[in-house]
Amino acid sequence: MAKQFKKKKGSQKKKQLQSNFPAKKETSVIKDGVISYEEGITVGELAEKLGQTPANVIKVLFLL
Repeated sequence: MAKQFKKKKGSQKKKQLQSNFPAKKETSVIKDGVISYEEGITVGELAEKLGQTPANVIKVLFLL
């Protein structure tokens, strides 16, 4: 007779996924209206810093 192994619930550890993108770094708004940012900022994050919608930011970038 073959032995049957019981699976223990909750004993398996889930693998954490690693992102290929660098960790997000905070941007800061300087008093004179200049926004500094790190590489990898999304349009949504930039729009939030500018106080605009992402659609407006994209529209202005296409008009440049």
